[in-house]
Amino acid sequence: MIGNKYKIGDILGSGGYGTLFRARNVRTNEEVAVKVEPINNNTKLLKNETKIYQYLNSFCQKGIPKVLWYGSDKVNYYMVMELLGSSLKEVNYSTIQLIGIQIVNRLEFIHSKQLIHRDIKPDNFLFGNSKNEDILYIIDFGFCKTYINNGIHIQNKKRDHIIGTPNFISIRVSEGQEPSRRDDLESVVYILYYLWNGHISVNDKLLFLNKEQNIPSYMIQFFDYCRNLSFEENPDYSYLYNLLQKS
Repeated sequence: MIGNKYKIGDILGSGGYGTLFRARNVRTNEEVAVKVEPINNNTKLLKNETKIYQYLNSFCQKGIPKVLWYGSDKVNYYMVMELLGSSLKEVNYSTIQLIGIQIVNRLEFIHSKQLIHRDIKPDNFLFGNSKNEDILYIIDFGFCKTYINNGIHIQNKKRDHIIGTPNFISIRVSEGQEPSRRDDLESVVYILYYLWNGHISVNDKLLFLNKEQNIPSYMIQFFDYCRNLSFEENPDYSYLYNLLQKS
């Protein structure tokens, strides 16, 4: 029991920075999700992630899960949030382009708040439960950071280690460059390809560079647009919406 009202249940998932559990509010009987990070990890990623969720929640934007409680004991940090449904890896979908439109919409909102996600992949997009089952939510802000500091855009620099998941990070990020808005969006292309093809590998990105004819043309156009963006450039989200809507 945490927070004097949340009873932790079965495991929903786990990763390098913590474990996600299903839980129940014993006062209201509402099911929730609890993300747990061991204190001895010394990363404090969950605390930072909670702050980002709370900041984004203040705008009441759809597609951003609500954080309900944050706290700790002598062993773990805990973040309680609304329970969502299946991820893009687990569902059947009728129109890939409609999925793409929702993903771009979530990123446009996050970018408008001077944040970049830096780990765009199918696992981090979940559909809502019950009445919100058609709404796609973006999750896991552990790698999220601001791209504007004191009114100045961050600088493009070489990194010693890669941020994100290899199959879905942009080509530039895989080469060790600093992520920016364009890289969040390039990752969307690889999600769309994954949904269309059923799988993706690091080498599949070469198919886009070589403009392979069997790939849907809207994905190639999406990819080319992201590749042509400069590091600090504000993306034209309307262009991407139109590209997906006309395909």
